[in-house]
Amino acid sequence: MLDPDASKIWHAITIRGGTVGLADEIAIPTGQNPQAVHGQIVAFVDALVATGVLFSARLPHRGEPYKPLPAPACTVTEHDCAEEGCLL
Repeated sequence: MLDPDASKIWHAITIRGGTVGLADEIAIPTGQNPQAVHGQIVAFVDALVATGVLFSARLPHRGEPYKPLPAPACTVTEHDCAEEGCLL
């Protein structure tokens, strides 16, 4: 079922930023159950993540330890602060 729709899924993830509403876009015109199609989309995306084709920007890449995002830059204009985590 998803082979013809793989490009739609890829486009939704990479261009639109997610698959919200995609199950309806695929299922309704073809008379399929949107919930069933949603489950197949999730399985397809999970397979892309598992094989390393797609990765979440929120999760560390394979083999990399988790690194928290740096603290926001200090807002002191005349920079002489000693705030912990200041990037200036």
